[in-house]
Amino acid sequence: MAESSISSKFLHPSTSYIDVLRIVASFFVVLAHVAGGSADNFVVFSNPWWLCKGLFFFCLWTIPVFVMMSGALLLSHAPTSIRAFYRRRFTRIGVPLVFWTIFYLGLRLVLDQKSWTLPQILDLLLQGNAYYHLWFLYMIAGLYLVTPYLQILAEHLTTRQCLAAILLILIGADIFHLCNVMMWGTRPSVFALFVPYMGYYLLGYIIHHKWPKGRLPGLWVAAGTAISVVYLMCLAHPFIQLRSQQYGIFFFGFFSAPIACMAIGIYWAFRETCIKPLNPRLQHLASCTLGIYIVHLLVLKLMQIGLADEVSDHHIWVGLVFGTLIGFALSYGLVSLIKKIPVICRIVG
Repeated sequence: MAESSISSKFLHPSTSYIDVLRIVASFFVVLAHVAGGSADNFVVFSNPWWLCKGLFFFCLWTIPVFVMMSGALLLSHAPTSIRAFYRRRFTRIGVPLVFWTIFYLGLRLVLDQKSWTLPQILDLLLQGNAYYHLWFLYMIAGLYLVTPYLQILAEHLTTRQCLAAILLILIGADIFHLCNVMMWGTRPSVFALFVPYMGYYLLGYIIHHKWPKGRLPGLWVAAGTAISVVYLMCLAHPFIQLRSQQYGIFFFGFFSAPIACMAIGIYWAFRETCIKPLNPRLQHLASCTLGIYIVHLLVLKLMQIGLADEVSDHHIWVGLVFGTLIGFALSYGLVSLIKKIPVICRIVG
């Protein structure tokens, strides 16, 4: 077994920051979908549209950070039994995945008010697109599937080798994403969703277990900022020109330099500052974050149906702030209620 290039005295065993980061990231996921949904009510490239899309883009660090947190917790050591690992992890993710896939497919059938054929439904399932956010559960399930083997890889590679592999995966993923949007237009496959996220998965393990504790070096901050600025400048023109594409999917993929640098910086900052254990109430909130992610779009959809769907340029901030706060609070309340029901509690992880 190759020794790590970072001394074991730098290991960072505390996971308090992960609980805090779960809560913060869950809140920003809700904000992302409130802002993204609000943007559809405005003229493209108008000031309100830029405000909503800007907030949406800013919140995209959440998915990489969720993956990094999973890597930090699950790649630390090889399990005594691979079978026991699979049983535990897939019980937690498998039940919610199956239940909510069926539930949200039914919701789409009701909301779309059209008859879907079986091949169309199978096509949605093969894309991991039963509903807009459920792809994340399929992606995490894929990472769980290869975790025992990534644990062996992480154990035998040096930190430098691991970082080199991470960099290649993230750069390759972003290049594929850009080419796919501009030229190929291939649809995602549920069986391969996890592959590009292995970079973030390994990165979470490296930062949590192998990297020295200390403030993020100024040189790294400057380098990340410079790379992000150059990236944005190079892609600004095609972003404006590709009006037929989903705005932002081209410019701000999860593997783009701005999102990757922001995710790493935020993860690092929480690792350094949030070292005290949470009180019981916040620990309970942290334990509900998977459920909050799953149900929040249902809550937001019900809010949209139940409230007057009128958007004003003058009250946009009010809608964004209170819509996010209310959506997050109602999602947490719903998940807390479900968790109190025996057996049924398994559907929210």
